[in-house]
Amino acid sequence: QAEVFVTERFSERPPSDAKPFALTDALGRGDLAGSLAAVRQQRLAGKEPLELLGLIAWQLQRWVTVRRMGDAGYAAERMSEAIGLRPWQVQRLQSEVARRPLGTLQRMLERCWQFDVDAKSGRALPDLALEQLVVEVATADIRYRRLCA
Repeated sequence: QAEVFVTERFSERPPSDAKPFALTDALGRGDLAGSLAAVRQQRLAGKEPLELLGLIAWQLQRWVTVRRMGDAGYAAERMSEAIGLRPWQVQRLQSEVARRPLGTLQRMLERCWQFDVDAKSGRALPDLALEQLVVEVATADIRYRRLCA
C-alpha cells in the first residue's frame, strides 16, 4: 500500500510594519505586554527566536556596560565616546538602567546566554525560551522593588 503524505501550504508572511527596536524599547520601559506584542510582531515578520534572543542579549550587554560605567562615575559624554554611541542613546540607556541594579542586569544577561544554549542544544523550545526571557527581563525591576520593600 502506498504511503500518502499530506502537506500544508502557507502563503508568504504578510508584509509587516514591525519596528526593529520595538522589543528593546518595550523592555527598557519594563512593559511586559508591549514586549510580548513586539516579539509576536517580529516573529510574524520572519525573525527567528534565536535572532531575537541575540537582540535581547545585545541590549542587556549595553545596559550592563552603561550601568558599570555610570557606577564608576563616568559622565554620559565620556560613555558616549568610550562605547561609540550617540549622547542621546547613552542618556536613554541610563534612564533604562536607573531602576535596575548591576547585579540584576548581570543575572539577566547570564539567563539570556543560558536560554540561548538551552534552545540551541534542544533542552528548551526556542519560542518558549524567548517568551520566558522576555517576561523575566520586562518584570525584573518589579521583582527587585518587591524585594526591597
